[in-house]
Amino acid sequence: MVAAPAYQESRIDQNKRSPTGAIGVMQLLASTAKDPNVKIPDTEEIESDIQAGENFLRFLNDPYFEKEPMDFNKNALFFHEKLLLVSVT
Repeated sequence: MVAAPAYQESRIDQNKRSPTGAIGVMQLLASTAKDPNVKIPDTEEIESDIQAGENFLRFLNDPYFEKEPMDFNKNALFFHEKLLLVSVT
């Protein structure tokens, strides 16, 4: 779930900057990354940028799917750490 927006937003380019101030792979604004629901103070490095994007997606996802039972396949679609590492390398 993380690779698709990363590719769509920046073509997985950490140097990407938008005219509105969004930066990095996930194209989050600094204010969004610092939000208490995301909790990443600096997204200049690719690792923290992707972590901020994952936290933001989790914040959007949890109200709808938090109580949904997750088997291995469903979990792989949502925030599986090994999938994230494979997707961006």
